[in-house]
Amino acid sequence: MDLYFYSWIFVIYALIGWIAEEVVFALLWSPSKIVNRGFLNGPYCPIYGFGALAIVLFLTPLKDNFLVIFFVSAILASLLELITGALLELWFRNKWWDYSRDRFNFKGYICLKSFVMWGACSLLLMYVLQPIISTFVVHLPKGIGLALIITAISIILIDLIVTLLMLRGVARKYKFLGDIDKQLTEYSDFMSKGIFEQTREAVKFKNESIDNIKKLKKEYKEANEKRILGYERIMKAFPDLKKSLKIKK
Repeated sequence: MDLYFYSWIFVIYALIGWIAEEVVFALLWSPSKIVNRGFLNGPYCPIYGFGALAIVLFLTPLKDNFLVIFFVSAILASLLELITGALLELWFRNKWWDYSRDRFNFKGYICLKSFVMWGACSLLLMYVLQPIISTFVVHLPKGIGLALIITAISIILIDLIVTLLMLRGVARKYKFLGDIDKQLTEYSDFMSKGIFEQTREAVKFKNESIDNIKKLKKEYKEANEKRILGYERIMKAFPDLKKSLKIKK
């Protein structure tokens, strides 16, 4: 197999992964509306494409042993999910998804339920989908296939660049909101302690704190209302990302 074949594998499974995300989310959480659950703007999830590509590349020689396929695929997919979740939280200082409510989870990034799901999906991929997709790619006229795959990869790359630029703005916004939230907490904690409350210096500091809190709340509100391209879609796709940033009353 060559780069052409594996490029098709990546694109097709990125599309299948996006469809699966939409179906599962619609059935379990949001039956009344459609939400683009993808990291990118288009109807594809590259993480599924990369995961499927890794399975096809490295586990095809072991396809006669379905238990090996199940466990190795589940481990690789869970590691990918863990690393991706940790990096996103490091960047945004908040989780994009959270399995903390599920049993046997690890820091909310991965859980036993998702582990089993990844393993089951790998079996479906290896023994049902891959034979069909391989046949389709092999019999697709090379000229048409090459034009289509170049177009698809180009669209995904452009979408990735645009999304990363948008996320850079979102990350800056979250950092700013987080810094203000931290300052508000510090002021609130100091004032609630009531230490030296009867001294003139404390009264002065308290008045200054109240003024600063008003200013910080105004800055928080203005920053929170500032629109960034793609921000609303990301918030709808990953509701856990925003829930911890709540302005102090």
